[in-house]
Amino acid sequence: MNSGDRVRVDHPDGTEVGTLMPSTTDDHLVLKLAGGYNVGVARAGADVEVLERSAREVDAVDSPETGSATTVEFDGDLPTVALVSTGGTIASTVDYRTGAVTARFDAEDVLR
Repeated sequence: MNSGDRVRVDHPDGTEVGTLMPSTTDDHLVLKLAGGYNVGVARAGADVEVLERSAREVDAVDSPETGSATTVEFDGDLPTVALVSTGGTIASTVDYRTGAVTARFDAEDVLR
């Protein structure tokens, strides 16, 4: 069972079906429900069934944080496009350490 797997969790208070998310503790499972909300379920007393394995492998991505540079090739025959990153929901990610939503993307991320 890995993050990204679709699971059904039967627990003393009911049943939840969702996508398994990273958890900050070993005592709880975090599920992303179909409605977009997250729910935490205690592992103790929970019966977990994997309904569907994650559809893709998650690999490390070259980024400024890892010291790798992205090389962008330009085609002079095509028009120039400007990318402006202003933030917002689509350009944000959840920091699972703090629970906060922060801007994590820049124009270079779009080009990757």
